[in-house]
Amino acid sequence: MPDDQSNKAKYDELVEFARMCVHQAGITMARDVASELRRMAKEYQKRAADLDGGKMPDIGDVGGE
Repeated sequence: MPDDQSNKAKYDELVEFARMCVHQAGITMARDVASELRRMAKEYQKRAADLDGGKMPDIGDVGGE
């Protein structure tokens, strides 16, 4: 987890956004929307990892189509 307060807040927000996307992807009935939400989740996860020395945070099961 990032050391300074500003990066920790950004990290926490990115992880939360990623988890929300994973959750919404799991409940939507639209396959194209689910696919885009999974893509967004992975992007948020990567951005969070970039703030934490490359360590990927657990955001749940991103799954696939």
